[in-house]
Formats: sequence, structure tokens, C-alpha cells
Amino acid sequence: MRNRRENLTKIKEILEPTTDLFSYIGYDLTDTTLTTQMLSFLFYSRCSNKWCSPFIENLIEENDGEKEISVQNLQMMGQYIKGILKPNWDKFKTVALEEYDPIHNFSNTTVETISDEKSNTRTDDLTRTDNTTRTDSFTNTNERVEEIDTTEKVDKSDNSSGENGVYGFNSDNSVGSDINTNELASSITTDKDGTVTTTDNGSNGGTSSNTGTVKNTGTQSDSGTFERERETTQTGNIGNLSTQKLLTEEIELWQWNFAEQMVTDVMRLLTLSIY
Repeated sequence: MRNRRENLTKIKEILEPTTDLFSYIGYDLTDTTLTTQMLSFLFYSRCSNKWCSPFIENLIEENDGEKEISVQNLQMMGQYIKGILKPNWDKFKTVALEEYDPIHNFSNTTVETISDEKSNTRTDDLTRTDNTTRTDSFTNTNERVEEIDTTEKVDKSDNSSGENGVYGFNSDNSVGSDINTNELASSITTDKDGTVTTTDNGSNGGTSSNTGTVKNTGTQSDSGTFERERETTQTGNIGNLSTQKLLTEEIELWQWNFAEQMVTDVMRLLTLSIY
């Protein structure tokens, strides 16, 4: 037995505390509080002194007398582990994320779909008549009155004189006998007095008429099937288990840990159950 153990390899000989083993497994931890580094460290702390199982022993290589496992072999091993354990882990994950009332062991939800037939038709008839009549009438009267009061006066004067002479027998010269003087004076006065009135009368009139009719007619129709859902939930305790029993089982469930379950499953594959 001693010789046989000398040929075995411990986990800490091929893995470091910082080796992220679960990142090579690649399981989806969405919605959980776990990380691959957390699970890898938990695995190393529990299994570092355990002997490697044939599952991993066949992937170990020696280099200058040192045992090691290559990244390529870690990736291949991770895919094998995931293929084996994923179905169970999916179920455990569902349980770990389930929300429920621990003291009510009965819950029933019924979803009912209600269909309503609806038909609605509306017709709008809008008719509008516009009548516009406009009459324009215009009268303009202009009257101008002019007063005339003028006086025109013309004075005229005409003076003339003459002398009569008497000639002797056989004499060429006359001898004045009498002198005639004529004086003529005249005056003409014209008065203008009166009123001149000028009147302009006119008118401008007309009628404008505008008549029109506007129509707007339409039909709106709504019809179809309208569906709505009604959800009814019934919860409670059906009485076959007491509240104390339900709480006891709840405590036992709390003691189970999803992370511990994953680490234990990997440990069973990669290590031997001996120290």
C-alpha cells in the first residue's frame, strides 16, 4: 500500500491556491451570489491534501521531475465535469433560487383569460352653410358759395379849342375874330354784387353676396375581440403538516448549501476518499 501511495499525486502538487478551477468548468452562476474564484478556493481548502483520482491522474504530466497539468488539460477536464454535473446543478440552482412561504404548504395560482367581443360604429355628418351679403352705399355732396361785391368806375375827359380868323381883301393873312373852346368830361361807374353757388352731388352703391356649403362626412368603426387575464392565487396550510414541522424542515433546508454541494460533487470526481 505504501508503494502505491508513492505513485499518487496530491491536489496541491498540481494546483495552486489561486488556480481558478471552476472557471474551466464554466457553469453559469447567474442570479446567485457565488463566483468561480470563491468555489475554487473552497475546493482547494478542502481538498489540497487529498490524493488525485484516476479522473485527473491521467491528465498529469511530468516536466523535469515536476508534476503539472497543462491549461489545455484543465480546459478539457472542466468540460467533462460540466457535462457530468450540470443536470443536477441546474435542479439544485432552481431550488436555491426558489421563493416561497415556509409556513404555507399550499399555493395555487389560476390564470383566467376573458374575451370580450366589441363592435362600435360612429358616423359623423357635419354640414355647414355660409351666407354672406354686403351692401355698400356712398353719397357725397359738395357745395361752394362765393360772394361777389365789386365796383368799377371809369372817368373820361376831352378838351378842345379853336380860333376863327377874317381875311381882308387881297390879304394873305387873317385877323382873328373869335376863339372857340370845347370841354367834355364823362364818368362811368359799374357795381357787381351777388352770390355764386356750385354744388356737386354723387353716389356709389353696390351689393356683394357670397354663399357656400361645406360638408364633412365620415364613418369610424371599431370591432374585434379584446382579451384580458385575471389571476387568482390561493395560499395556506392544508393541515397535514403543522407549522412547527414546516419550520423544522425549513431549517434543515437552510443547512444545505448550494456552494457546498458543487464543491462536494467536484471533489468526488477529482479526489480519492483516503488521506
